[in-house]
Amino acid sequence: MTPPEPDPGRDDVTGFMLRSYADSGHLSFTAPPADVIVRRARRRTTTKLALSFAAVVAVAAGSIAAITGLGPDPDRDPPIIGPTPTPSVSLSPTPSPPPTPATTPPSTPPDPSGRSRPASPDNTPSGTGSAPTPVSVRGVDWANATITMTASTGDECLTGRIRFVDGRGGRPGDDAPHIMIAPSYYDERAATFGDLNGDGRDEAVVHGSCLSGPGDEDGSGQVLVVTGRSGQLVGSWVGPVAEVVNDVEVTGERLVISSTKKYAEPEVPVDRTYRWTGTRYVQS
Repeated sequence: MTPPEPDPGRDDVTGFMLRSYADSGHLSFTAPPADVIVRRARRRTTTKLALSFAAVVAVAAGSIAAITGLGPDPDRDPPIIGPTPTPSVSLSPTPSPPPTPATTPPSTPPDPSGRSRPASPDNTPSGTGSAPTPVSVRGVDWANATITMTASTGDECLTGRIRFVDGRGGRPGDDAPHIMIAPSYYDERAATFGDLNGDGRDEAVVHGSCLSGPGDEDGSGQVLVVTGRSGQLVGSWVGPVAEVVNDVEVTGERLVISSTKKYAEPEVPVDRTYRWTGTRYVQS
């Protein structure tokens, strides 16, 4: 079919093209089946209805909000009754007690002479911490004292912790080895006192005799230096053995012993000086 010629007096070019398309356009397309056209028509109708309903709901909600306002009205709406909320309680931790500061024992001041502090006769260095309270040697009842005895340089003698009763200490029984102690070689004299180890505390100088048993009436007598530095009385044997001790003297941390050999003719006193080395007394 031949399209009609354009009529310039009646149509313009655009109108002519549209009319030409209407007359011949159906020849270029195939129409869908009737059931497809029906389904599409129903779908479009459902969509239009849903959109219309949503628009109505939105308009109604906006109107209600505008009328009633946002949020509940305390004058119109009744209060909500429910359990009263329990205020939260913040439990503060119980403060722990402050730590007890460690007690540091006071240090021993330096010796003015520049020498280090010597150890005590019981091998406990002077000036160290946690040392027991020293025992004063003044006022001791020597006949009934308890003394830790060190080894003798002479004859064998009892060692260890010895309890004296009436001047005698050791194992029970007259025939058992024992030690006799007295303030001095001569009964009428008192003990001698003085600082022999440089710790500022006095030592006591007494006299002791080691007896092996019956028949040993003379014994091996010797000077005994007793210190209370370690919290107990500790005795150290010093000087010649089995001699008559004429006199003892403490001077300048030195012990001077004047003694005479027994049964010697003539009797010639001999003076000997002893000093503390930190572990024992030696002649100087």
